[in-house]
Amino acid sequence: AIVRQLDKVAQDHALTNAEHRVAEQILAGQNTIQAARKLGIAPSTVRTHLQRILAKTDTHRQSEFACLVARYAR
Repeated sequence: AIVRQLDKVAQDHALTNAEHRVAEQILAGQNTIQAARKLGIAPSTVRTHLQRILAKTDTHRQSEFACLVARYAR
């Protein structure tokens, strides 16, 4: 269910594929280092994607972004 919600958020807020992949990891509870390892990218790249995700969705924290995704279930 969360993947479908994230897909809708990604579409509505024009997230790139890379940002979508990072968002999936963050929503799965991974921190930036864990997400970077799983995705095979640098932690700084994960942080950059996360900053862009938050900016595009007008959220300020990972928890706020997670709440936004959860609201898409309604």
